[in-house]
Amino acid sequence: MSGVEVTRVNAPAPEATRAQLPEPLTAADRCDRCGAQAYVRAVFPEGTDLLFCAHHGREAAPLLAARGIEVQDGSERLAEDARG
Repeated sequence: MSGVEVTRVNAPAPEATRAQLPEPLTAADRCDRCGAQAYVRAVFPEGTDLLFCAHHGREAAPLLAARGIEVQDGSERLAEDARG
């Protein structure tokens, strides 16, 4: 998963983590708040996730971190996408 920063609190064993990582986000994935392209995924312990655009991902980051929710942030791709 190059280009995606994963922050995990109380991480399981590496083998379990690799098996459970969701697919990378694509241009078809949309922010659950506004419908823009998603660059951030919040993965909850029960396996559900929320997708955010970079703006809403930054906005939600403090709350997610405080609750120990895994966050996969691929927003650095915005600069790559802009360059073409």
